[in-house]
Amino acid sequence: MNSSERKTVAYNTIITGLVENEQVQKAYEMFQLMCQQGLVPNRFSLVALLGNCSNPNGFRVGMELHCLAVKLKLDSIAVVGNVLITMYSKVNLIEDAEKIFWSIEEKYMISWNTFIVVCSHALDHAKGLSVFIKMIKTHSLTPDDFIYTSAKSTNHSTKLQLSFSVKI
Repeated sequence: MNSSERKTVAYNTIITGLVENEQVQKAYEMFQLMCQQGLVPNRFSLVALLGNCSNPNGFRVGMELHCLAVKLKLDSIAVVGNVLITMYSKVNLIEDAEKIFWSIEEKYMISWNTFIVVCSHALDHAKGLSVFIKMIKTHSLTPDDFIYTSAKSTNHSTKLQLSFSVKI
């Protein structure tokens, strides 16, 4: 690990600690200082801050961080994409959340679950169920308890019976 990477890790640790202690403004200031010093933020830098941009007051900062993620080509990484999906969905920008979901290059189970939950909360049960079915058919993923529960929550309006075996 070179000097620049070590400094980025140190900044990320401080930023995360500030966020966890509800000092989000100080965390953002530390993030800005990090960037001013020529250090390049990574997925950990962005995720630490993006998780607090889900309310209308923090959404502008979230959009700025999203733009930075695009510039750094970090937006299609699952951990960043998942936080972005949540951020956009919490301000009812479901179409934007969906675009981000489909842009994630390697979707893990949590990515699928995140978007299925977004569909359910937006009362678009048919889309949530459709995404669940696509996950099973095209990605050969075996649903875990969380995704199964999320898919079942989409079942309210569609009245479809979900049945499949979960391998343990």
